[in-house]
Amino acid sequence: MSTGKSKRESETSDQVKSEKKPKKTKEEKVAKKAEKADKKAKKTKHAEEAMTTRPSMPVARGVDSMAFVRSLIRDVPDFPQPGILFKDITPLLANPRAFHILLDAIAQRFIGEHIDAIVAVEARGFI
Repeated sequence: MSTGKSKRESETSDQVKSEKKPKKTKEEKVAKKAEKADKKAKKTKHAEEAMTTRPSMPVARGVDSMAFVRSLIRDVPDFPQPGILFKDITPLLANPRAFHILLDAIAQRFIGEHIDAIVAVEARGFI
């Protein structure tokens, strides 16, 4: 049975298989890693410059929007005891539009800043 290859073709393919690429030295590997790190740093630096140099964005929500948000905060007098005015934000949380307006107003203050984490106390578990 013949495989369809001549003797010369099979010898040539055996030579190609036996030839191996030279292994990279440790210095070459380190240089390659450093080159990749430099490229990544340039991309990151470019992104940071774009974030810090862009003009501040105008607020899309006007005074009327914040008045709408404030209108949803209910005053509950004398709760939990006489003399205390409790501010109930439950209607604000129940209204997706108002909640979105409020979150945008808070976030707008920090446009262009590098924020790693946000920590807040929220006892009721709604947010």
